[in-house]
Amino acid sequence: MRLVCPKCQAAYDVPDTRLGGKPRRLRCTRCAHEWMVEPPPPLPPPPVSPLRPAAPLVAAAAAHPPQAAFPDYTEDKTSDRGALAAWAVSVLLVTGLALAAVYFREDVMRLWPPSQRLYALFGAVPP
Repeated sequence: MRLVCPKCQAAYDVPDTRLGGKPRRLRCTRCAHEWMVEPPPPLPPPPVSPLRPAAPLVAAAAAHPPQAAFPDYTEDKTSDRGALAAWAVSVLLVTGLALAAVYFREDVMRLWPPSQRLYALFGAVPP
């Protein structure tokens, strides 16, 4: 329901369910004006046509057989190969960085002195 403040014309979109079934006092957030709002009248039920009888539920269920819970899935091997290659590259990169950190530890500790505590923690101090 679209509500408009009668004083400053500020518009608000409010769900019908928020108003409830009784009149409510609202306050405008822009000008602080208060006014009463009547809830919308309930919608009448849809008319039932007497010319066409309702179909039984059993017939409707027989006309549309139940489908499988999950669609038929065929695996795509190319995406699996790509994921495997990405993992392999990641593992090689991390391993290479770890080996470089061990092999060049003297240079790393000389250029970045706080790293000496990290190397000492792992027992990889230079001889």
